[in-house]
Amino acid sequence: MPFSRENDATEDVNSVLSRDDLQAMLSGINRLLASESLEDLRQVAMEVAVELIVPSSSCAWTECNMSTGYSRGCINTGEDPAMMSQAMSSVVHQHPVINAFLETGDGSARAISDIISRCHFRALDLYRCFYRKYRTEDQLCLTARVDGDWVLGLVVNRETWGFTPSEHALLQGLCPALIATYTKLRCIRELSINSNGVNLTEASRSCLVRALRAHGLTPREAEVLSRVCEGLGNRAVAVELRISEGTVRKHLDRIFLKLGVNNRTACVRAALGLIHSPVRDNSVVC
Repeated sequence: MPFSRENDATEDVNSVLSRDDLQAMLSGINRLLASESLEDLRQVAMEVAVELIVPSSSCAWTECNMSTGYSRGCINTGEDPAMMSQAMSSVVHQHPVINAFLETGDGSARAISDIISRCHFRALDLYRCFYRKYRTEDQLCLTARVDGDWVLGLVVNRETWGFTPSEHALLQGLCPALIATYTKLRCIRELSINSNGVNLTEASRSCLVRALRAHGLTPREAEVLSRVCEGLGNRAVAVELRISEGTVRKHLDRIFLKLGVNNRTACVRAALGLIHSPVRDNSVVC
């Protein structure tokens, strides 16, 4: 029997999910919230979704800006997302979940099987020309609107028909953490590109490092923070500088103290603002 969204609306999540389900969902939420960059978030979101919705044949992530038309996608099967997007473009108008979202604005977790019958789905070009190739018989989709323009999509594919109420609830439970983490990380990314009139494509890394050192940061702290300002997460900073993630965190703790901030976003803002601010000595700052 297809999952009924009307029935689910009246059910409390705790009555749908078991204790183990709730613990797994909370663990996934914590992993999402701990993501240190947009790249991390994309991969972690797919990993968490596949671990929660078992069995699943694949999982995909999409993000698009409704104003600019920018879009990006990734899939955990190793397929080329650009080629898949091109193949989907000619049949996407038939996707029942996407059409329902565009019509109602409701991005709650919803499966193809919630909206149309299996016979109807298999008769569509959407299935015959696309999903059958990837052995997908059903798809559970979560759509989240962020800051008005950005729309995120997290989908889980399955080789059999149907998803359970608990699987809907598990994917839906990730939504607040996805929105909060994506909003935070995109803010950091945008600050790293343009803050107080400073564009890092114009202000070189060496210029930023010099400014940070002139304001009391050690050479290594300045190198770490310059990478953070470029949008890198702790893992990526550690790889680039050939140090451990733990060392990166220790450097950031000291940097926060020196700059008088208590979070990553404020740290990036403060760092970029130093480029044009007075320094403590006679060093020349770009």
